[in-house]
Amino acid sequence: MAVVDEKKAKEELRKKKFYSLYYCYGEDPFKLSQFQQHLQAALLGDDSNAFNVSIFHGDELDASELLNESESLSLWQTQKRLMIIRGAERIPAKQQELLRKLLDRPNEDNVVIFLSQKADARTKWIQGIQKSDHALLVHFEAPVDWELAQAARQFAKEEGKEIEEAAIQLLVDWNQGSLGQLKQSVVQAALFSPGAELISAEAVRAITVKLRPDSAFELTDAILKQNRALAVERLQFLLDQGEEPLALLGLLVRQYRWLLAILAAKAEGRGENEIISELRLFPKLARELFSAAKRSGSVGVRRSLDVLKSADLALKSSREPAVLVMTRLIIALTE
Repeated sequence: MAVVDEKKAKEELRKKKFYSLYYCYGEDPFKLSQFQQHLQAALLGDDSNAFNVSIFHGDELDASELLNESESLSLWQTQKRLMIIRGAERIPAKQQELLRKLLDRPNEDNVVIFLSQKADARTKWIQGIQKSDHALLVHFEAPVDWELAQAARQFAKEEGKEIEEAAIQLLVDWNQGSLGQLKQSVVQAALFSPGAELISAEAVRAITVKLRPDSAFELTDAILKQNRALAVERLQFLLDQGEEPLALLGLLVRQYRWLLAILAAKAEGRGENEIISELRLFPKLARELFSAAKRSGSVGVRRSLDVLKSADLALKSSREPAVLVMTRLIIALTE
């Protein structure tokens, strides 16, 4: 079966049509986690003890162990197994080769779900999943603004509150397409005003990291135009205002992924209006991105994404001051 989207996969669950293996991928981990929960609920039904749940991690996965667990119920096992593999994009190639046996000998008593940021269609592992009648490859798109707004209302409801439309707009603008960050912001805003029934825009302003579109765009615009001096100045201003380095980095990654998508679409012969519609770009931003894509080319954009990846690793794992990591990043991106 070809790649299906989130809507189709959920339809299958509602119809009680299950697969032995699910490979779910997308940039927003919250969406993947939500689908995992939907799958568990659909499998369990009214029997909360129907499945024994095991958690694995891609970078530590022993494929042989997983295969042994998935192939049969043991003499002592009275429950079926649901095996969840998180970070599946980090599974080594040799382990992927072993995992192809899951497609050769599916076991209807057990279900395996892989959660991943990406799916490399060039690998035999992913190709095998696409061809198998017992597996489903599911792509989760990054949430768009209306999804974020809808989610903000739902998250507020879960906290026992309503939420102002102005507060929703702020949350959509400031959370950069991440449902996980959005939920955290809503919960914090609800805690900030315990006696109120309504989450106000003021409460959101009080607790949210304010990655404002105007000041943030000045940074990305300066980088895309190769204006190093202005980019470094904007970076320092944003950091002084309390912006989180990782939030800024996420914004930059988003911009360069757009550049890569634009170049790929152009290579396929698609027109600018079609690309703008597909990527849901505002006209002003689109003009800047098309110019930057032309200047950088695919080689330059991929190099920049590698630089961004290194900066992400440095921010998360090194003791180097964030301001130095980000400044070095800006310099590299404006070379």
